[in-house]
Amino acid sequence: MQTKEWARAGIFRILRCCYHWRKFREKFKGTGRNQEGPGLAILIHSFDGYKRFWGPAAWFAQQNLNCGYPIYFATEEKPFALEPFRVLLTGRGSFLARLRRSVVRLKKEGFRHVFYLQEDMWISEPQSRQKIAALVKLMTEHRLDSLKLGKHALWPWVAGGAEIAAIRETSEALLSEDWPGEFMWFGSHGYALSHHLTLFDIDFLLETIQVARLCGKVKAIEHENWASDYLRKEIVSHSGDRKKYRIAVWRNCPIIPYAHACLVGKLSEEGRRLLRGKGIEHLYDPEVEGDVFPASR
Repeated sequence: MQTKEWARAGIFRILRCCYHWRKFREKFKGTGRNQEGPGLAILIHSFDGYKRFWGPAAWFAQQNLNCGYPIYFATEEKPFALEPFRVLLTGRGSFLARLRRSVVRLKKEGFRHVFYLQEDMWISEPQSRQKIAALVKLMTEHRLDSLKLGKHALWPWVAGGAEIAAIRETSEALLSEDWPGEFMWFGSHGYALSHHLTLFDIDFLLETIQVARLCGKVKAIEHENWASDYLRKEIVSHSGDRKKYRIAVWRNCPIIPYAHACLVGKLSEEGRRLLRGKGIEHLYDPEVEGDVFPASR
C-alpha cells in the first residue's frame, strides 16, 4: 500500500512539474527570447564557502577573460574587491535561489545573454572579444537557447572521440561564417543543461531556474539533472525539427580551454597543475575559512 502511495505521489509531482513548465513557456512566449539584445555579461557564480578559490579565479579572469565584456562575480554576503569583477551579493539561500537573484539582476541591467561559469573553472588561455562576439553571433544566427562550451557538454564523459561520433549520428552542423561546420545541434542525449562553461539566452536560463524551484529542485545537481531530463524530449536535433529548445555544442569541445579546479570541495590535481605552471600556487589558500562541501552547493 505504501509503495502505491509513493508511486502516486511521484506521478503527481511529475505532472505538477510539467504543468508549471508549460505555464512558464506560455509566460515567456513572445517576450523576445533568442533575439539579439544589448549585450553579453560574463557571470562567475560562487558562494562564501569557496572563498579560497577566489584569488586564482580573479587572476585567471584578469589574464584570460578580461576582453571587454563586463565580468560579474556573484557570491553571498562577504564583500570584497577583486579586479576585474563587478560583485553581486545575493544573500544566503539555496544554489538556485542565489543563481536566480544574480541572473534577474543582469536581466534588469538589460543583458540578453550570459556567459556562465563557476569560481572553480579557471580559463587557461587568453580569450579575445572577437572570439566571444563570434560565439554570441552564432547564437543569434541560429536563435539558440544555449551554446555549450564546457568539457562536460556530453555526459557521461568518455575519453577520446566516442562522444563526437555520438553527436554526428544524431545531429548536423550549424552553418556559420565564423565557425564553419564546427558546431552541432546537441540532440536528445546527455546533459542538456550544465553548469560548466555555457552561453545562455538569459530568459531560457531563468525559465529553467524558476520551474526547477517550483518543483522543489534547488541544488546545483538537481537543476542539471531535472532540467536535462525534461529538455531531452524537447530539443532540436536537426535543422528541420519543430521542437521547442535549440541547444548547440562545440564538436571538438572545449572551444575555451579551462581547468576544473575543484573536486568535492578540494583543489583538484588539474587545478594544482595549472597553478604550479603559472607560478601562482600562493593564491590558493586551503586554510581560508569556509564550508568544505555544503549540501546546498
